[in-house]
Amino acid sequence: MFIGGIFDCMRGQTEGELGKQRTTSGALAKKLGVSRSTISRALNGYPHVDEELRGRIIALAAEMNYSPNQAARSLANRETALVGVVVYVKPEGTGEFCEYVEMVLKGIRFAARQFKDFGLQVEVVKTDISNPHEQAEAIAGLVEKGVRGIVLAPSHPELIAPEIDRLVERGIQVLLIDTDVPQSNRLCFVGSDYQRSGRISAELVGLALKGRGKVAMIAYNEGGFMVPQKISGFRQEMSAYPMVEILGPFKLSRIGQHLYEDTLEMIREYQPDAIYMTYGQLADVARAVVDSGKAGKIAIIGYDTSSQVLEYLRRKVITAVIDQDPAQQGALSIQVLYDALVLNNRPLSSVVNARLTIVTSQNCNYFRQGALNVMTYNFMERDSAK
Repeated sequence: MFIGGIFDCMRGQTEGELGKQRTTSGALAKKLGVSRSTISRALNGYPHVDEELRGRIIALAAEMNYSPNQAARSLANRETALVGVVVYVKPEGTGEFCEYVEMVLKGIRFAARQFKDFGLQVEVVKTDISNPHEQAEAIAGLVEKGVRGIVLAPSHPELIAPEIDRLVERGIQVLLIDTDVPQSNRLCFVGSDYQRSGRISAELVGLALKGRGKVAMIAYNEGGFMVPQKISGFRQEMSAYPMVEILGPFKLSRIGQHLYEDTLEMIREYQPDAIYMTYGQLADVARAVVDSGKAGKIAIIGYDTSSQVLEYLRRKVITAVIDQDPAQQGALSIQVLYDALVLNNRPLSSVVNARLTIVTSQNCNYFRQGALNVMTYNFMERDSAK
């Protein structure tokens, strides 16, 4: 069983490592009985520092594994690193998907404000998901402006890998969100642990059905990056429930009204006891369940907490939702790039996962969508020693 993972998610724990403790110039100054400005002048080769004292400072810095605070240096020198953000949107411009993208951008803007005075400038470009050429044009425009890094949500990952590699060859760091392209030379991927979320979804389905019944799995495709991992995790965990039959995956439309109609037809034909939705737009599935007269009879498990989904949770039409915290994903993407571009520190892992949170009718009134009151990835240590 994966119940331990569920409790971890309900506590909203964040995956990833926090920054390590580092020696500050203040600690060196205190040890030697000099000012921090003297430490800085000595280590940066400025004149008017006694050479014997400079030697002692250099030796102590090596002994204490000191490295200069690049964030403070950028602030002092007013160095600026321009970062581009390219995300895709749907042409209709409404609905759950757009809420998800806006949550990602909320996190990006939040982090950009935190690091603005420390040398990071962020420019956001939105492109049409239905037009793969728009992303290439947006990237080219950002390169012309001299970006040092790009946060990219690939709309067509199968086409973008060569472009990512070309950017990296030019010295531009590329960080991916939402969808990974692991075969590329990207800096890292910031997103969710999709396989783990699939296992958690299976556990929620098993509990909702009390170990017996039929679950219909909806997936707009079985290719790409996210959906196969979710399906794999789901199937692995469902093996603990031999009396639950998995139907599908049903490849239904991603477009709201079409998804609603496809779901109605699937319910009438297959009579599932539960539905597992592997992507967003859960409100359209919930609406189909209500209009089929099966509200409260079909358990619904899926992803992402739009305003509509939260309302269906309150009404107990939707059983449980795994929130993938798009706002935190956005904030983490900027923070990781800041660390790489300004502090010259690459991420410890090629994948950085945001927290997963289970939301149900019992906790949905307390759930804060896109809450970003705490920075969860520690990049910058302030030199606070006097």
